[in-house]
Amino acid sequence: MYGSPWLIGSLLLLPYDYTPEDFEKSDGQLLPVKDSELFKLLGTQFGGDGTTDFALPDLRGKEPLKDVGYFIATYGAAP
Repeated sequence: MYGSPWLIGSLLLLPYDYTPEDFEKSDGQLLPVKDSELFKLLGTQFGGDGTTDFALPDLRGKEPLKDVGYFIATYGAAP
């Protein structure tokens, strides 16, 4: 987390079959609200109850190429 070159909420399109450090796959999953800087940016616009959890954007099926995926930065510098 410390020293990450990414801004929280940055989206990357990557050809990886693993999730890079400080990122989560942008597939609509729920994350806990507790101590989340990303929640402060996204709120509940993609889902979740806003009290205990919030959802990441679901970009599955929106990739422009086969075998790539969207990842969202969950840690890094605040914009």
